[in-house]
Formats: sequence, structure tokens, C-alpha cells
Amino acid sequence: MRRRILLSLLLLVWGTSSQAAYSNSSSVLLGEKAAGLGGAFTALSGDAAASPYYNPATSVLQGGNHASAAVNVYNKFETNVGDAGDFTAAPQRLNRGFFRSLPSSSATILGFGSFSVGLSILVPDYDFYSGQIKGTGTTTSSLSTVDESLWVGGTFSTKLTERDATGITLYYTARNLSRSVSDRVETGGTSAVLTDEEKNLTSNAVVAILGFYRKLTETWSVGVSYRAPSLPIAGEASYYKSVTTTSPYSSTVTNRANLRAITKIPGRVAIGIAREVKNINTLSFDLQLYEGTSYSDLPELAAGADDIQHRQMLNFALGYEAKVREWARLRLGVFSNLSNNGRPDLSQGQRQGDYIDQMGFSANLNMKTATATSFTFGGYYTAGDGESTQLTGQTLQIVPKTKQTFTMLVATGFSF
Repeated sequence: MRRRILLSLLLLVWGTSSQAAYSNSSSVLLGEKAAGLGGAFTALSGDAAASPYYNPATSVLQGGNHASAAVNVYNKFETNVGDAGDFTAAPQRLNRGFFRSLPSSSATILGFGSFSVGLSILVPDYDFYSGQIKGTGTTTSSLSTVDESLWVGGTFSTKLTERDATGITLYYTARNLSRSVSDRVETGGTSAVLTDEEKNLTSNAVVAILGFYRKLTETWSVGVSYRAPSLPIAGEASYYKSVTTTSPYSSTVTNRANLRAITKIPGRVAIGIAREVKNINTLSFDLQLYEGTSYSDLPELAAGADDIQHRQMLNFALGYEAKVREWARLRLGVFSNLSNNGRPDLSQGQRQGDYIDQMGFSANLNMKTATATSFTFGGYYTAGDGESTQLTGQTLQIVPKTKQTFTMLVATGFSF
């Protein structure tokens, strides 16, 4: 029976595609309880899929053996690049646009009295766009990009005292970026300038998360977690660009492979406080401070590199859970999802990360279907507008960009 449960969880995660641009840190909410609370989970336990990421110290607090998985079965992306779009009409377009099923997190935690060990698999970030950036009588520009990552790691937590616990999770991360750009400018008569650009990048790194938990009273608790800046392991990229003038004909081609690639995942400090009245309600609040860092993702080829400028940034999350029936709990959350990137600056002459400050809210319902199993259904929504650096009219320009994502989440949990 246990083997069947674990196999089902692995199939649930690996049966769909994975997700990482690190432009916004709360675009994907992890776990089932944590997702319903908007990510305000640093000072809480009870979600095997979320604890290793938000605060590894809380994994041991559940006691026993647990396995859970959360999947975003419905992701509706509405992104406009070069056009600010209309936020107010977005709910009317809920059934239109691009849909994709994405796993978010899964974990198996095994308890051994005062300590626990486990395996965590998650997809903390995803970015997608395919469409036109600009279309006029003389200029046509389009962009297709997918930026995704997968984190796999082991977690360990132990009780220090009856009220204190600590833990660590060590993730091995993999990122994949694929971007294709096409830009055509009519210069008069039969003359035109055509630019095609393709960039593919993969990188791997190790990320460590340390956590501490303390139960202050019977109802109040605090938690602190520290995610160290990533330690690069490997990175490789290829870059192709051709610029063709039709009359008189000329063509310039840049084609480079086996380039060294870099991806830096910003460090994070999270502080949480929670008030939990057992079997009645829970209120939690988190603050997450992200470090500032800067780098070029292709240090050997400035012409094809993205100039990444992560700013120091503070996010918050506020969550509430209430027991509505003996077998059901309702969860609500509100959270900020501010951009890790600063505003684009063209003085460097390089493409930069998107700057889109977002806000979001979440809600889900957890139902206990048996003594050792539960099912969660709900979702969350994030939206914001900002700026993006894109190639249009044969030059890099700062264009408006809006982003809205509706996500339907389904999760299941087992105790064994």
C-alpha cells in the first residue's frame, strides 16, 4: 500500500511538465496548506510538500510519515508585451489565452521520533510568452520564450527541545531558457532589414535552506529561514543571430555554441509569526527579504548576454485558515510578488530582466477524505504591470508589459 502511494505521488509530479526566470519569487505558490495561506508558512507545519522550502525546521513537527503533492492543473497565462492591456476585463477572458498544467511541489517525509528526513521535488518559478511585440505598417516584432526550472533535494529536521526545532534542505537546481526573437523593418520599396535571434541556456546550481522554529506559547509560534545564494555547478549556452538586408543584399551571422552560462538565485531571509488555535483557526504572517545581486548570464559574449540586476526587495504574505466542518478547512491568503529586477536601463546596451511588480490572493478548501488522507482544491491569482527590454525596430527598447496568471491547484496528502 505504501509503495502504491509513493508511486502515485511520483507519477503525479513527473507526469506533467516542469518550471525559472527568478524575476518574481512568488509567482508559483508551493504546497497545499502553504499555497492557500499565500505562502505565509515560515512559522507553521502540517504541509509536507511546503515545509522543506519555506522552513525545513517544521518538517519534524508533523510526526510520523507523510507524503503530499500539489499540481497546478490549470494555468491560464495572459501576458501582453508592448501593450499595457486592460486589467479590468481580464476576468471576462478567463477561458481564453494559453493554458498549461504545471507541477508545483511534492515531498515524502519520514519521521523517526525527534528527527525526520525526506525528499522534496518542486518547481518554484516559470515564465512563458509567445506572440507579437509590435506590429505596424513598417515593423513586425515577435517573441517566443520559455524559462523554467526544477529543484530536487533532501531535507533533514530535528527537535532541539520540546519547543524548538531546526532543519536544512539541500536542493540541486536545473534551469532551462529557450528564447527566439524575430524583427522585420521595411525601409522603403522592396528593402527590409530582418533580424532573427535564438538563445538557449541551461544551468545547474546547489541551494541550501536553513530553518529554525520556536513555539512561544500554546498558540503562538515564530519561524526563521535562510536561503543561501546559489552555488553554481555548471552552465552552458548557445547563441545565434542573423541580420539580413534585402536590398542591397547583405547578411551578418553570429553563431556560438558551448558558451559558459551563469544563473544566480538570490539569497532570501524569511521571518514568520503565527497564531494557531488547534482545530479552530490559524493566522500567519511572513516577511521575505531577498538579496541584491548582479551578473551577466553570458560572460563570454556581451552581444548576446542578458544584464541581470536583482535588487534588494521585501515581500509579505498573510494567511488565514478556519475549520468550517470537522472534515473541512477553508484557507485564504494575500501576498505581494514584487519584481526581483530593477527598472530596465538601456545605457548598458543589453537586454535586462523584466520589471513587473505584482500582487496576488489565494484560496483553497482542504477536505479530510479518510483518517490518513486529505484532498485540497483551490487556486490563486497574481497580476501586475511594468516594463520589459525587447528587440523591436532593430534596436533594444523598453516596452510595457502586463502579466496575469489564474491558477487552479489540486493537492493530496497521505499519512502512513
